[in-house]
Amino acid sequence: GTGNPSPTIGTVMGWFKYQTTQYINTNNNIGLTKVWQRSYHDHIIRNENDYLKIWQYIDTNALKWQDDCYYQ
Repeated sequence: GTGNPSPTIGTVMGWFKYQTTQYINTNNNIGLTKVWQRSYHDHIIRNENDYLKIWQYIDTNALKWQDDCYYQ
């Protein structure tokens, strides 16, 4: 047989979001609170310049959280 097919990125992201939401809600006693925004953005890193731009975005994105419309 062919065995189990490899999971898709969507499956992995769904599992990760589910597990982290369960952990956060359970450990903070906050009930069923939404933790993640819908969907996600995937991107194939094609070269070093692309990698560096993505790295910079990830590295500085948290600093912009207070300006986000979801910030409370």
